[in-house]
Amino acid sequence: MCSSDLGDILVLSMSDAKFKFRYTHKKMGQKGINTIVYCNDNGYEYLLAGCGDGVTALVEWNGRDELTLKRKVDLDGKITSISNGYDFKSGKDTFVGTEQGNQYIMNSRTLDYELRSTSHYDSISDICFPNGLSELFITASRNDIRVWDAYKLQELLRIQVPNLTCHCVRSEEHTSELQSPL
Repeated sequence: MCSSDLGDILVLSMSDAKFKFRYTHKKMGQKGINTIVYCNDNGYEYLLAGCGDGVTALVEWNGRDELTLKRKVDLDGKITSISNGYDFKSGKDTFVGTEQGNQYIMNSRTLDYELRSTSHYDSISDICFPNGLSELFITASRNDIRVWDAYKLQELLRIQVPNLTCHCVRSEEHTSELQSPL
């Protein structure tokens, strides 16, 4: 199987190297299908398709010539990767990554998900540790500034400013008196 930037899933026969059929669904893959994963869960065959519009879809396959869209979920950003495996966390068996730097963990059958981690999706232009707070650090990048917990390596706050790149961040001590720059 392979996918296209038009949102099609193409099924090819490996035994005779011939095209078998094409599946197109108007409510899936409006910006193409970027990644596709075949899953076989005790004989239940299905595909997980990750799309350019942020949709992750479960498509049932009858093993021959029929695909059926069963459910879909919208995530933040173009889907760039899907990895299906064992039960990683209470029924969640699939990792999904997006172009927006988000990593989700989801149940491949129900598509219930939770955000697992985040990161900047572009280069980091600056970092600082606020004065007297070694447990926090701040990063600057394109479109956002983030405050992180240094011990848990977890994002605490995201300040988003679309179409603006923050080149530097700085922390100042707070004083009770106003100080003149002169």
